[in-house]
Amino acid sequence: MEETCARMQAENEALRVKMIDFEARSRRQNIKIIGLPEKIEGGSPREFLIKFIPELLGADHFHTQLEVDRAHRLGTRLPGDNARPRAMIARIHYFHVKETILRLARQQFPLRHKDKPIYIFPDYPAEVMRQRQDAGVRCGVLYPARLRVTIGSTGLFY
Repeated sequence: MEETCARMQAENEALRVKMIDFEARSRRQNIKIIGLPEKIEGGSPREFLIKFIPELLGADHFHTQLEVDRAHRLGTRLPGDNARPRAMIARIHYFHVKETILRLARQQFPLRHKDKPIYIFPDYPAEVMRQRQDAGVRCGVLYPARLRVTIGSTGLFY
């Protein structure tokens, strides 16, 4: 009985790791936009973002029209008048365009729209964010083309 339980626990852990990997891969082309006022997108968040992102980051950085596959707000309830607006998730059609959006958002920080701060982040699963936080590891790419890995207070550059 104990052998069966141990085997099932190992299988369960392997499946959990695999599920987290699948979820992270499915979010690979997603960005999370925080700070957009509620209902600013009207009836179509996708159409709104196709126009909004180039306006916010500069249309000269986008040689063709931005392609957004899907976009939606997180959560189901509308917050109260004084509550923070819900985050918006957008799936960008091309991965390299998503990377360009994130790079421009970092370079042009702080982003503002009608005197409200706007933040654009990659969309990672909660478990991945928790694992990074627990390990004390922060990763990022410093432009031009420098990888930075921070473990605790020690920063390594490559």
